[in-house]
Amino acid sequence: IMLNTHFLFSAEYIFDIYFRGISGGNASLVVEYQNDRVFSSFIIHSSGFVDRLFRVRDTTYVIADYPDFYTLSYDKRIHEGNYHSSRTFNVNQVSHLSLENPVRDEYTALIMLLDSLYFNADSIQVNLWDRKDSITVPIVLYRGPIDYINSPAGTYACQKYEPDKSFRSVFKNESDLVIWISHTYPPLPVQMQIRLKYGFLNCILRKAVP
Repeated sequence: IMLNTHFLFSAEYIFDIYFRGISGGNASLVVEYQNDRVFSSFIIHSSGFVDRLFRVRDTTYVIADYPDFYTLSYDKRIHEGNYHSSRTFNVNQVSHLSLENPVRDEYTALIMLLDSLYFNADSIQVNLWDRKDSITVPIVLYRGPIDYINSPAGTYACQKYEPDKSFRSVFKNESDLVIWISHTYPPLPVQMQIRLKYGFLNCILRKAVP
């Protein structure tokens, strides 16, 4: 029944974060649907010992179309330790000759996996924007075996999605994203693993707020 029912859920997801296995800080993912647009924000804020060890203040704002989940714009502000970067994209400000594939960034792909049109897909194509060469680079998120994830929100059977091995060779300074999506109605982003410049950051779901 779940796979044959179309659902759209605007929601806020709150995560506990762990850096190198040390607890410290929180993250939030907010998703809002408005007609043929999807608006989302993803904010990571370290605290306590992790903040002293490796301060993280990352914010990402994304607008995508619906139901294709092509990224229309994003604004990413990255503050990780001494590494600071700002990355923006707007589909109206690039040459369409460069867009062999419509852009779909990793966070748009995450939200896409929470939609019933794509839930439980074998793979999702992510077309990342290469700022240096002004082209899109296709990366595939593949579905792996089911993992059981313990989180403050509960224990869930989850599908794991991670990028193919070509990601690191193309985007050496970018943060690849591994996602665990629950087999529930609605599906939940139970865990995310983000490769930062100096290690992995894990985001574990604490609660979902409709």
